[in-house]
Amino acid sequence: MSASQRLLRRIGDTDRPSRRPLMEACLSPRVGLGPAPSPAASVPGRVVATIGLWRRRAYERQLLAQFGERERHDLALTLADVMREVAKPFWRG
Repeated sequence: MSASQRLLRRIGDTDRPSRRPLMEACLSPRVGLGPAPSPAASVPGRVVATIGLWRRRAYERQLLAQFGERERHDLALTLADVMREVAKPFWRG
């Protein structure tokens, strides 16, 4: 399974015909997450959720960095788009 297929499976968007919404989903800071935690959520719960978000971002950016030219083309991404996203620190959306 290629890196793009793993990412598509991870975000659950394998059957989408349009490339633009998929690209936006791949570069979205909240890919694959449910609703934002409520302010009433416990502090430990928010810490765990934030760490999970950071780990997910790091993992997805690592997958994105492995994309070849064909996979980037399939997602309508340029090399500059990929490099810009991969260069972001994990805590930045």
